[in-house]
Amino acid sequence: MKQFQYTIWSIVVLCLIVSCKNQKPPSQKETTLQSSIEAILGVSYQEFYNQDSTFLLCSTTITSPRPVVTKFVVCQTDKQEIIFQSSVKDGFVKWYSDSKLLIKDQPGIEMKEPTNHTYLIDLSTKRKTAYNPKNNE
Repeated sequence: MKQFQYTIWSIVVLCLIVSCKNQKPPSQKETTLQSSIEAILGVSYQEFYNQDSTFLLCSTTITSPRPVVTKFVVCQTDKQEIIFQSSVKDGFVKWYSDSKLLIKDQPGIEMKEPTNHTYLIDLSTKRKTAYNPKNNE
């Protein structure tokens, strides 16, 4: 009888061990990257990958108090690191191409002459260039 009970308990313990899923914990780099993003943007942010998933754009919008501010970071997915961060007032940031961001910003004080506040950021060179949709750059 004792042998039978021992066998039953062994089977129950074995089933419990086998049924527990072995989940892979996030790597140290992934955890550090997520912590870095949350330190800049807070815990509530949106993620947008570029077409080939080499870069990740994370952004959050703060609506109160005025002006509306969009804070964003860009991460290089293979290196798991933030490569660019900025913010825009009453504007937007979005993917223009696989390695370029299109950014529209509003100045605090508008100048007499109209100024273009839309520009491209090339993530490979970190160069900022004016964007004119009429000339396709």
